Amino acid sequence: MRLIALSMSSLLAMGLAVLPGPVRGNASYEVLIDLPGTDLQRCASAGDPASPAPLRLLLERQADGHFRQRLAACDGQSFVVVHETLATLTSNTSESGFDRLRARLPRGILPAGPALFARARAVDSAGRITDAIETPRIAPLSLAGNPLPVPSGRWLGPAVFLSLLLSGTLLLGRRPVAWVSGACALLLLPGHIPTSTAEASISQSRLEMIDAGYDDTMRSAAHDLRSLALVLESRTLFVDIAVSNLDGALLGDDDRMLFIGNSLTSGNNLPGMVVRIAAQAGKTLRVKSVLQGGAGLEDHYLAGHALREIDAAGYPLVSLQQGPSSLPESQANLRYWSLKFNAPIRANGGRPLLYMVWPDRSRLDFLDDVRDSYRNAAIATEGAFAPAGIAWRNAWSEDPSLALYDGDQFHPSLLGSHLAALTLFCTIYRQSPEGLPDYIESANGSRTALSPARARLLQRAAWDACRMESAGMGNS
Repeated sequence: MRLIALSMSSLLAMGLAVLPGPVRGNASYEVLIDLPGTDLQRCASAGDPASPAPLRLLLERQADGHFRQRLAACDGQSFVVVHETLATLTSNTSESGFDRLRARLPRGILPAGPALFARARAVDSAGRITDAIETPRIAPLSLAGNPLPVPSGRWLGPAVFLSLLLSGTLLLGRRPVAWVSGACALLLLPGHIPTSTAEASISQSRLEMIDAGYDDTMRSAAHDLRSLALVLESRTLFVDIAVSNLDGALLGDDDRMLFIGNSLTSGNNLPGMVVRIAAQAGKTLRVKSVLQGGAGLEDHYLAGHALREIDAAGYPLVSLQQGPSSLPESQANLRYWSLKFNAPIRANGGRPLLYMVWPDRSRLDFLDDVRDSYRNAAIATEGAFAPAGIAWRNAWSEDPSLALYDGDQFHPSLLGSHLAALTLFCTIYRQSPEGLPDYIESANGSRTALSPARARLLQRAAWDACRMESAGMGNS
């Protein structure tokens, strides 16, 4: 058995530390590698004692955004780190919303076995397993067919013989008898030389499993797996995982935020709607609002009340909203005043959230300009982006009869505000609202019923907008 070609006692003697407990932190992943048919000892993984494995690969995000890979082997009682380096993260190599995370394991540190498959798991900040994916067991890869040559005394005989054979051939001439006898003698010597055919077959080896997107148990885009692949290329095993590139939750399960805006935020008490949707999902959100009809961010900044509230309370998240801001000069205005607000928000430990609205019905063709305006302001401030206007369009694409506008064809109806609140919810928590109750709850506890089909449509429209429009925003 060649597990790192070293015994566990040797590894421990080298001063390699025993692997700690469950992974903590944002966007961490674990790959359990199994090699049935070998005599490797198996250890229970943190959080999953029912699925012991001999090898565990941890992929943990570092402070600089890079991922560090740590391969650990079971010593009978716990996992011991035997290989550590940086993994490769490649952005947007699969479908939108997912990046590729690649770990590289030299075959020299892997045992030769008749089968190889793996299970990958996403782990949230509380150490909970939120999503899992497993390669098929029906046709696993094999490391047994072509073990790497390990330098040892068994190669000395063949090497010396070949040298003598070649020397004798040069001296005595090219005699077929010498070559035939030499080849026969070589077959009798210990050891072997890997053939090019075997190497070629290894270079083509690949085992892959595709998973449904955004199906993790916590319904959180920040910890989701899309695919797991094992790729054998010559002398290296690559472990490829397609992982979500969306941010973690912007707020904790018990947190607070500030809303700054105008009647597009105050209509139907949108902040209160977000609070009640969060409560339906088991979260506590406390909000305060600085709202003024017809006001832009410039008006709020110059008036000073919003700035005083930011300085006094230090909100971790501040929603910024003005009109559609689709015209070039309006886009420049939104970006400029978002940056002005960004400084005090950041100075007080917070982060801006650009709440995208929508144009009036007569200017719906400008919806993409509204999206670009708010998205660019979010990028400029390194803030978050809540694409409510895109959620409206998603909903209309499934049901054009939805009455999202109020009577003036600009302000939101109750249904329109509800869809905007769902979009804010999934932006803030990076969590799908699908499965939440089929009604709109008001501040006094009364409920406006929605058909299950309509409730699912709105929830899906909000989630699709959040995960697609927020992907690649660089929100970290």
